[in-house]
Amino acid sequence: MPELKKDPLWAEIEEDKHYLTFKLQGQNEIICSDKTIVQTISQNASDDEVEKGICLVSGKTNPIERLHSKISLTGANTSGANLVSFNLDAFESYGKKQGSNAPTSKYANFAYGTSISSLTSKDSRQKILIGNTTMMFWSETKNELEDEFLSLLKPSDEDPKKDSKRKQEARSNQTIKEHFVSPFTGKLQHLLNDGTKFFILGLAPNAARISVRFWYPSTVGKISKNINQHFTDLKLEIHNIESGFISLNRILSSTAIQGKMENVSPLLSGKLVTSIISGSEYPRTLLSSILIRLKAEKEISFVRVSVLKAILNRKGRFEKFKNYKELTTSMDEENINVAYRLGRLFAVMERLQERANPGINATIRDRYFSSASSRPATVFPVLFNLSMHHASKSGSVWFEKLKGEILAPLSGRIPNTFSLEEQGLFAVGYYHQRNELFKKKEELSQGE
Repeated sequence: MPELKKDPLWAEIEEDKHYLTFKLQGQNEIICSDKTIVQTISQNASDDEVEKGICLVSGKTNPIERLHSKISLTGANTSGANLVSFNLDAFESYGKKQGSNAPTSKYANFAYGTSISSLTSKDSRQKILIGNTTMMFWSETKNELEDEFLSLLKPSDEDPKKDSKRKQEARSNQTIKEHFVSPFTGKLQHLLNDGTKFFILGLAPNAARISVRFWYPSTVGKISKNINQHFTDLKLEIHNIESGFISLNRILSSTAIQGKMENVSPLLSGKLVTSIISGSEYPRTLLSSILIRLKAEKEISFVRVSVLKAILNRKGRFEKFKNYKELTTSMDEENINVAYRLGRLFAVMERLQERANPGINATIRDRYFSSASSRPATVFPVLFNLSMHHASKSGSVWFEKLKGEILAPLSGRIPNTFSLEEQGLFAVGYYHQRNELFKKKEELSQGE
């Protein structure tokens, strides 16, 4: 030990509490990789009275671990937490104590504990904190997806104190262009057919215990395709930026009160990750949570509308809608869905109000958006009267013509109520038309 402490790297090792290993002189492998030594240790316990049994992990008869290793995880007790533990008699099987209730060999306990500690270490790039869930990932053999995975799902520093929302969006967009557009259409194209096994594990703490939030074994190729599809579904035109891409935490925070990650539903984060990496439907709770916050805060933001578009398009792809027309990244004049059209109409009416009352503090969005998107037949007659007043005040013929074009395919049909999915379509239609009106305004100002 005195000789080790003289090494210039010792201070760093001691501070960060790194694991140490060694090689025997004349051998190439480190000692913990020597199969003979590993087998000998696993078959022999220092305690002669230790229980032996069939390990649930390896299927071999080995000494059984009585108390499993504690694991350090964000949000858990500072002393660590157990993935496997039995702290009351009520949780134990008859005649079984502690680790005997879930027999795991001492070696298997050491192996999984060490692996998780390594994956969740301070400098690890194989973990992502999503809400209160720590997601870790690894491949069977070294693979490029391991290096790109973190950047794909968490592309930027999203601390609102460090930057404006606009700069965050631009930086996030650029990062994903480099790590999404390039990986799946260029330099990492070969990953789409890569059969290498890839594993994703989500662990969540609860005081002294750790629970498995999700476990997804797959291949590099399948996960690459599913992540590719996820970002394609999210893609949406944003004002002043060609298109934007969103990370996991931004999606989740958009569902939470005050946008705080601590207010995100723990179950939602696990279901969202599973849907992304498996290519399945997004959780329905994501749709309802987005709509609740959107109506409560009156903020029809780029992030929320992107997520709504992704949810609806994926539902349509799984044939959950009849005669569903896939939503595009920008406004679709050919889409004659009633909810989508009425969302567009609402945006035109709001813009007309703004033109009639320059500098207005609150628009029809603040008062009527929630009810118009859920009970349109009740609210739109009121909005039509208001819009006529605003049109006469501003004298805008172009807006009146646009309103007529939007309403034409509906033949006067305005439903009494909209389902959650239709409310999502209403919001996307509103956003698309609003974005289009801003583009039109810029074109007119540039023409002048």
